[in-house]
Amino acid sequence: MQRYPTHKCRGIMVADALIGLFIAGSLLTVLAVSSGYNLRASRAAESSHRLITQAELTLLALQAGRQADVPPGELIQIRITPLQGDDANDAWVWVRVEATDQTRQASLVGRVPRASLHNENGGQP
Repeated sequence: MQRYPTHKCRGIMVADALIGLFIAGSLLTVLAVSSGYNLRASRAAESSHRLITQAELTLLALQAGRQADVPPGELIQIRITPLQGDDANDAWVWVRVEATDQTRQASLVGRVPRASLHNENGGQP
């Protein structure tokens, strides 16, 4: 003899299905939130990498005696600051190269020929 589910058993099955849907919805929400954080972190890392690369290129250009240029279309400002404590007779000076965009900043310190620093700053040390 076959027994059919009673109202009590059907209620448990509905509750079980609802709990399963709640768990699946919770997992999907966690996945969506974490992928948003991942995307934001990825964009921040890419921006920092771009700034550091531009600061390196600027420092290398100054060390080679060339004028450093920011690629067209980039919203990066470059600031070159001579550091204090250098001997005025020394042919090389320590400088800080700072690359900045709207939200981030990266800086490097290195030595450049004094003549390239004069060229970069319009003839002024």
